[in-house]
Amino acid sequence: MVEVTKDDAIKAIQMCLENTLGFLEDARILISKNRHDRLWMQFQFAFEELGKTNFMLTQLENEDDPIQMNNDIRTKHEIQMAHIKNLARITPYMKDEYERVWLDFPMLNPTTGPVFENEEAEKMRKLLHQSLAKDAAENFTELDQAILDELLDEGHQLRKDCRVNFDVNTGKPYKAEALRTDKARIAQGIIEELVSNFQQRLENIS
Repeated sequence: MVEVTKDDAIKAIQMCLENTLGFLEDARILISKNRHDRLWMQFQFAFEELGKTNFMLTQLENEDDPIQMNNDIRTKHEIQMAHIKNLARITPYMKDEYERVWLDFPMLNPTTGPVFENEEAEKMRKLLHQSLAKDAAENFTELDQAILDELLDEGHQLRKDCRVNFDVNTGKPYKAEALRTDKARIAQGIIEELVSNFQQRLENIS
């Protein structure tokens, strides 16, 4: 067990957030160079730093003094992830973004003007369009959350599989497939949201 003063805990949180942003920038560089095979390592380290951050922030918000940092939260991936998983949720903002995309979908919202001359028919078309956009946003949001949960649950194994390993049955070398672009987008968005949230919580404490 390590006892940390309030000032040192605040400093540690700032360092964790800076480190998280650094990992995020590294991830952007890898994405720009289409090097997705080692991309998850950056996201995984970022999530682990955020787990420690949330652990310390919660104690500061509870006015604990000193802050208790046990060995598990300092070194164990599973414990760090446990302190972030419940906060790693697809936000209403991200859902709204999906809805805006579908509202602007050309086949459903032609830019040339009304589809029907009849005013009542055109009104019904617009209502149906809005309903379809909302349903599509719901479905895509649920899918994103399922993908995020899977990434967080399997993150440690994904990180290890970035390195070359050997099949225990055949002895053949392997490494994990590259992280798909859609999964990278979800992880990146959530990390950015969490950093912003934690920065605000830290400001409220400071």
